[in-house]
This record gives sequence, structure tokens and C-alpha cells, in this order.
Amino acid sequence: MGTRSHFPPTRWRRRVGVLIVVLCATTGLAVTAGASDGAVRRLDDAEVRTAVERYVASQLDPTGDRWRLGAVHLSGNATVPAGRVDLTVSHGAGVELVGTTVLHLRVSGSDGSVRRLRVSTVIERETQVVLATRNLSRGDMVAEADVAEVYRPLRSLPRDVVHRLDAAVGKQLVRPVPAGELVRAGRLTQVPVVSRGAQVVLVAAQGGLRITTPGIVKEDGGAGEIVRVVNSASGKVVNGRVVDAETVEVIF
Repeated sequence: MGTRSHFPPTRWRRRVGVLIVVLCATTGLAVTAGASDGAVRRLDDAEVRTAVERYVASQLDPTGDRWRLGAVHLSGNATVPAGRVDLTVSHGAGVELVGTTVLHLRVSGSDGSVRRLRVSTVIERETQVVLATRNLSRGDMVAEADVAEVYRPLRSLPRDVVHRLDAAVGKQLVRPVPAGELVRAGRLTQVPVVSRGAQVVLVAAQGGLRITTPGIVKEDGGAGEIVRVVNSASGKVVNGRVVDAETVEVIF
């Protein structure tokens, strides 16, 4: 006489099914109808961090800024199909990569599946700025020996801070800057290279053709600035870029 199951077959299958659902809900696994091979794994923290580091480096290294990545935290279900996955990191429009930052992580499985997760981290970032190395007074012309380039935390900087030496050297101070203080654009003014009424040489160059003619400047202008100049030969007013105290290049 054969043995009998403790549970009727139908009830036994029902209880096993309930047990599977409970286990899947507890572990966070997804149940896919019709899937014969449901092998999965959890995203490794190291591979997520590597993907984030590579992305941040691609965005910040070209700026010349110094940066350091804090702990990386993954939000959402980190379970992915077993095997190789491709991780693509991005950030939203208008999101600045500094301080507490939320990034988007796209996980593409070898089986064609795609999962989108969020990653949060803290990015410490320093950028290059210009610092006064001695007390500078109002009216001083900034010389190269008066300033130095240093790195400072990006979040603590005033909006108009000067980032490059060439943006400060050769300009005149309209307000004093104590030694050790950052140089700000609002305290600098361009020193006029040409003055209103000055006679200059107007240079018009296009392709292989170069024409020069005398002109009279109608306004003060510093090197690289755009000024109006009267063409002495034709009497017409043209716009030109100040090259030096004697030359203005016509802008077409």
C-alpha cells in the first residue's frame, strides 16, 4: 500500500507558491512570469563607486578643479541580473557637482533589461582663484608679483571672484584689497590703453587682404575692448578691438 502525502497535492502547491512569494518579497527579488532562469546578483559597492568616480572625473578634470568623492549611497533595489552589467552615470540639468549631489545610474543587463537607480554622494571641490600677496591700495595697478593663484572650496567663494592671474594683472583697483584676501572682479577696472580723441591706425584684415588707414578714437578703451573709431579717410564710424595704444583692429 503506497504512502500518502501529508497535504493534498493542490494545497501543497498553493503553500509552496505562497512561500516563494514571501521569500521574494523579503529579499527584494523580482518575480518574472515565464522566466526559467532567474539568476540575480546584487550590485557591488565597488563597481558603483568606480562608475561614479569615472563620471565625476570626466566632468570636473577638464575644469582644473581639485575634487574628492565621499561615500557613495545607492537608493532602490540593487538586485540585477547575474552576469555583466553596464553602468551609466549622469546628472540632471542645473545640478552642480559640489556638496551633496544626487546622480542617476542606468543599469543595463546582458539580458536586455534596464534599471534606473539613484546614487547620492558628497563631492568636495576646490577651484583656482586669485589671492593678494600684499596690501593693495585703491588706484594700484596689479602686477604679477602682487597676486598668486591658490585653491579654495568652491562653495565658499563670492560670485565675482577672479579665477586667473591674467584676469587681474594689468588692471587697476577701484577698492583696496588686503593681503591674503581674494581678488574680486568688482574691485578691478580696465586701464585705458587708448583715450577719446587719440589718433590710431585702423587695421582691416580679411582673408589675405590687409588695409590700414588713420582713425580717431571716440571713447576710452582697454586692451581687447571694443571702441568706436572714426575713419579719417571716409568719415565713417567703425567698431574695432583695441590691440595696443596705437592700433585698433576693425570688426566686421
